[in-house]
Amino acid sequence: MDPNGTWDPIRTLRIAGFGLFMLGPSQHYWFNFVARVLPNRDLISTLKKMAMGQLVYAPVINGIFFSYNAAAQGFVLWPRKIELNAAVILLKNRTLMHMLVMQSKIFLGENGNEIAARLKRDLIPTLLNGLMYWPLCDFLTYRVVPVHLQPLMNSSCAFLWSIYLTYMASLEKAIPT
Repeated sequence: MDPNGTWDPIRTLRIAGFGLFMLGPSQHYWFNFVARVLPNRDLISTLKKMAMGQLVYAPVINGIFFSYNAAAQGFVLWPRKIELNAAVILLKNRTLMHMLVMQSKIFLGENGNEIAARLKRDLIPTLLNGLMYWPLCDFLTYRVVPVHLQPLMNSSCAFLWSIYLTYMASLEKAIPT
């Protein structure tokens, strides 16, 4: 919900797009990779898989999420009503119309410095909080669930995690230093 309490369908699509096009495929490849590197399901192998996930996969996927979301959150659709108003303005002032059209096409998300500042501020706390949540999920995933179903199990756990991530991603822009 945004500050006035309304549902934001664009944010929902943005997060769903991340899950569908980035998180889902990366989980598939990650779990197959981990199963090839550590094929056993004994306690030691499970703990190694968990450590790999926390030290390699989590920082990468969370960093990608924060970067993607920060860059994409400024994207707004150009409302149809503005097109009608713009047609009137075009008749009156060609330069102003050109400025409106150019502004509507510009990607309004955070820039590289702002994204870097957000990562610097949010990534480590997120990873530390993940250490309180993901070990149980990972232990069950690696120890009990067959490899071909591990992305599904992980996605089920990630549903709750995404609530936390969207909260973290909704924080105000970080100020670049």
